[in-house]
Amino acid sequence: MKNIYKTWALAGLAFATTLTSCSDFLDQTSPSEMFPETVYNTEGYTQQALNKVYAGLVLDHTYGCRIPLNFSTNSDIELVDALTQETTTADSERGLCSYNAPNWNRLANNWSEMFEIIENANLVIEGIRGSEIRENENMRYYLGEALTLRAMVYFDLIKHYGDVPMKMESTKSDGSNLYLEKTDRDVIMDSLLVDLQEAAELLPWVGEAGYTSEHCTKGFAYGLAARIALAEAGYAIRETPKEGYVNLSEKREGQLGYSDPTYPTMRPGDEKRRELYELALNCLDAIITSGRHQLNPSYEDEWYRINQLTLDQTYYENIFEVAHAELFR
Repeated sequence: MKNIYKTWALAGLAFATTLTSCSDFLDQTSPSEMFPETVYNTEGYTQQALNKVYAGLVLDHTYGCRIPLNFSTNSDIELVDALTQETTTADSERGLCSYNAPNWNRLANNWSEMFEIIENANLVIEGIRGSEIRENENMRYYLGEALTLRAMVYFDLIKHYGDVPMKMESTKSDGSNLYLEKTDRDVIMDSLLVDLQEAAELLPWVGEAGYTSEHCTKGFAYGLAARIALAEAGYAIRETPKEGYVNLSEKREGQLGYSDPTYPTMRPGDEKRRELYELALNCLDAIITSGRHQLNPSYEDEWYRINQLTLDQTYYENIFEVAHAELFR
């Protein structure tokens, strides 16, 4: 009987050893698998992660078509056939550019792909901030680019949708930050202005370190900050009245305006506006005094370069350009 027990014990030990060895054998990682600590501690991989943020800009539903074309038509310089009741209310591009396309299905694509750019930018920002080589010159550049791209996308979301969810961190595995409420646009823009001031300190000027106007540069960070500051200082339709804000319907400087009583058109008070104007002025002064961006004295030459898909590396009049592929030549 003792021999039987001994045999069972040895068999059990062998079986347990087999299980342990099997577990160790199956617990393997792929040499090609990329973890954040690998990606963001290597400049080359970090640049590839940043390239994914840039890649999101060229899609049809972002800056390839929707924002520069569909959202921006029917302005003081461009007009499409949206002059009748049927065309202006159509569920199509024509209705969209007239702010009247409630069922246009491509709006959902624009929304999701814009937030996908933000998600990818969040990953890069968090990865670089936690990197052991975050103080490397190139890593600082990459961080500045990611901050600037996120600010640009958020600003365009605000311009077209108003108040939107403010998601300044990557999605957590438990989904706790997946469904967010809307945030007041001024709160978002204040945050973007802080980010852009940091980015302007990190980024090189155009023409430095191999940076062209197809990458975010110091000049673009300053220019975007100025635009956001001026936009925040201006009137916007609000979902509810805001204390300390000026209503457009109030009489100011001898003029009367109109504001909907339910959704008032308001702007910040005098002190906040002065702060925003001074910020915009300082940013624009930085661009002008740098001498990096100038007006091309020949409009013909500037127009020719654009149509030849040739970057202006003399005057850098265009501060930033989304780098689309050369589809037609």
